[in-house]
Amino acid sequence: MGLSLNTEARDTSTSFRGLIRNGRVIGVALALVAATLFAYQPVLDNGFVNYDDDLYITKSKQIKEGLSVDGVAWAFSSFQGANWFPLTRLSWMLDVDLFGLEPRGFHASSLAIHCFNVVLLLALLVGMTRAIGPSAFVAAVFALHPLHVESVAWASARKDVLSGAFFLMGLLSHCLYAQVRDHSGSPASRRVAYSCTFACLALGLMAKSILVVLPFALLLLDAWPLGRLAEPGGGGFSTNRLRRALAEKLPFFGLALVAAGVTLIAQQRGGAIRTFEIVPLSMRLSNAVVSYVSYAAKAVWPGDLAVYYPHPLESLEAWRILGASGLILAATWVAWRSRRKRPYLPMGWLWFVGTLIPVIGIVAVGQAALADRYTYLSLIGLTICVAWPAAEVASRGRSARIGVGVVAALWLAALVPLTRAQVRTWRDSTSLFEHALAVTERNHVAHINLAVVALNAREWDPAETHLREALRFAPRSALARGALGEALRGQQRPARALRHFRAALERQPDSTRWLEGLAAALIDLGRSEEAVAVLRGALEKRSSAQLHSNLGLALLNAGDHSKAIDHFEEALRRKPGLAEAHANLGVALLETGRLEASIEHLERSLEITPDLAVIRGHLGVALSIRDGPEAGLAQIEEALRMQPENAKLHAIAARVARDANRPRLAIEHYRAALDLGARSVSHLNNLAWLLAVDPDSPESVRREAVALAEEAAERSKSARASVQDTLAIAYAAAGRWDEAVEAASIALELAEKRGEPELAASIRERLIGYQGRRLP
Repeated sequence: MGLSLNTEARDTSTSFRGLIRNGRVIGVALALVAATLFAYQPVLDNGFVNYDDDLYITKSKQIKEGLSVDGVAWAFSSFQGANWFPLTRLSWMLDVDLFGLEPRGFHASSLAIHCFNVVLLLALLVGMTRAIGPSAFVAAVFALHPLHVESVAWASARKDVLSGAFFLMGLLSHCLYAQVRDHSGSPASRRVAYSCTFACLALGLMAKSILVVLPFALLLLDAWPLGRLAEPGGGGFSTNRLRRALAEKLPFFGLALVAAGVTLIAQQRGGAIRTFEIVPLSMRLSNAVVSYVSYAAKAVWPGDLAVYYPHPLESLEAWRILGASGLILAATWVAWRSRRKRPYLPMGWLWFVGTLIPVIGIVAVGQAALADRYTYLSLIGLTICVAWPAAEVASRGRSARIGVGVVAALWLAALVPLTRAQVRTWRDSTSLFEHALAVTERNHVAHINLAVVALNAREWDPAETHLREALRFAPRSALARGALGEALRGQQRPARALRHFRAALERQPDSTRWLEGLAAALIDLGRSEEAVAVLRGALEKRSSAQLHSNLGLALLNAGDHSKAIDHFEEALRRKPGLAEAHANLGVALLETGRLEASIEHLERSLEITPDLAVIRGHLGVALSIRDGPEAGLAQIEEALRMQPENAKLHAIAARVARDANRPRLAIEHYRAALDLGARSVSHLNNLAWLLAVDPDSPESVRREAVALAEEAAERSKSARASVQDTLAIAYAAAGRWDEAVEAASIALELAEKRGEPELAASIRERLIGYQGRRLP
C-alpha cells in the first residue's frame, strides 16, 4: 500500500487523468460498489415510515403528481416542513414518474446515489494523494458504516446523499481549478473549473443547506493535500497564499451565507427552531461538546443507533461535559502539533469538527440531541485521521502492512452485518421506533410515532399507552396531547378527549388539526353549536376541503341541513375524492328527503373506502326507505359484522329497526350504542321515547325512560321541544302527572317559538291527556 504525501497540485492533475486507466483503482471502485449493494440490499424491501416520509412524500400532493411545471414552481417556492430543498423535491418527483409512489423505487434511487458518492470519494482521494490504500479505506468506511444507514434507508433523507454528491463533485472540480490556476492553465479553463465548483455549491445547497460547509472544506483541501497554502519550497503557511485562497472563495462564502439565511427563515416559519427559553444556550453548548465525542465513539463502534436521540436538557452530568471538553481539546492539540509532519491530522480533525458545526445543536433545530445522518460528510474527516497514520505504519515493512491490512479488513467486515441489521430496522414505522425505544431512554418521539401507527390502525388502547408515556417524558408536547385526544375519542371518551384537545391548543393555538379534534369531541357530546363556532374560527385561519367537511358535519349535527350541504359540496369541489364529505353529504341529503342523490354519494364514499362500516350503515337507512326495511337491515348487519363495537352503527340499526316498526330490536341497538359511550341527546331521547310509549313495559323500564329523558334534557339544556316532549311522556308513563304537564308546557312553548306547528299540535294534544291523567 503506497503512501504519497506530495503536496504539489500538478501531481493531482496527473493522478486524475490516470484514474480511468488505473486498473487497480477501477477494481477497488467496483468492489466497493458491490459491497455497498450487498450491505444495503435489505433496503429494497423496506417501506415508507411515518417520520417525515408522510409529510414530504406520501401525503404531498405535488410530489405524488410527479414532475410538472406547477410542481417545479412549488419545489422552489415552498418552505414545506420548515425546509427549503427544491432539488431534493424534484428528485422525489422524478422517482414518482419512474416508479410511481412505491418505496422500493425511492430506496433504489437513494442507494444508487450513495454508490455514486462512494466512487466519487475514492476518485477524489486517489486523485489528490495517489495513495490507493488509505483512500480505499476511507471510501469503504463511507460506503459501509452503519451511521450512514439513516441517510440512505430513509426516503426523506434523500437530501443527504444528493447534497453529498454535489459536495464531492465540488471538491473534485476545485482540485481541477487548483491545477489550472496554480500552474498556468488557460483563463478559459480556470473559469470553467471555478464555475463548476460554484455550480456544485449552488445545486448542493438546493438539495440540503448543510453544503454551507463546502467553502470551508475547500480551504482544508488547499492546506492538505493540495498544498496551496504552504510557502514555496516547504515550511509554514504563506500569508499571501492564504489571503489569495480566501479571496477566491469569497463568492462561495457569500452564497453559503445567503443559503443559511433562507434556511433560518424557513425553519423559523415552520417552528423548527427552538427558543432560548426551551433550550438555553448553556445546555446547547454542553450537548454540542458531548455530541462530538458521541459521534466519534459511534464512528469507532456503531452500537445502539436510533432514528431519534432525546435531548438530555438539564440531565447532562457535569463529568460528561468536562470529560468531553478535555478529549476535544486534547485531540485538537495533537492535530495542531502534527501540522508539519502529518498535515492530514489537522485537516481531518477540522473537517470532522467543522462540517458538524451547522448541525451540532448550537442553533437548536428540532428536539434531538444528535442524529446519525449528520455524519454523512463529517465521518470522512475522522476516517482520514485514521487511514493515513495507518498507512504510515504499513509502510514500515511487510509484517506491518499485513497487520494493518488484517485489522482494517476485519473491522470493515464487521461493519457489513451491522449495516444490514440497521437497514432492517427501517423496514416500517413499528420496527424503527420499537428499536429506538430498545436502545434509548425517555424517548417521547418514539412513543408518539408508535402511537400514530396505532391510531392509523384504530388501535386506541396501545395508542393511549404510548401517548401517556410520551407525556411523562415531554409534558409540554402539543402533538402528544392532541393525539391522546384522538385516541380517547376513538375509545368513545369525548369528555376526556375534549380536555386534551384544549391543552394541545394552548400550546399550538393555530393548529387546525386540534381545532378539528375539539369540534369532533363537542359533536360527540351533543354540543354541535359550540363545534360550529370552533370550526368557523378555524376556517377564518385556513380554508381547506377537510375543514369545510368538518364544519358541514357540525352543522348537520346541529340540524342545519341546508348549510351543511353547502359546506359538503364546497369540500367536494376542492377535493372530489374526499370520502367522508361524500358520506356526510349523503347523510344530509337523506335527512332532507333527496333519496337518490343520497344513495349516490353514500355509494361513492364506499367505492373510495370500502371499509367505512358507518357509511354502510347510513346506506342501509337509505335503502330501507327505497327498497324496504329488510334491505336496509341487511346492509347494517354487514357493517356490524365489520365493527361490532361501533356505537354509531348500533344507533343507525336502531333507527332502521324503529322505522321498520320493530321497537324491541331498536331498543336493543340503542342500549348497545349508549353502553358503548354514544350518549348523544338524540340517542338518549329516542330510547326514552320507545321505552315510555310501550304500554306493557314494567315499572323498572319506565324509571329507565325517565332517567334517559332527564339526561337528554340536561344535555340539551332544556332547549329542544322534542326532548321536552319525550320527558313529558316518560313522566306520564311513570305516573308523575304534574311533572308531565310542566314538561309538556315547556315543549309546547319551544315548538311554537321555533315555528314547528305540527309538533306543537301533537304536544298540545298530549298535554290535554296529561292534564286529565291519561296517556295518549
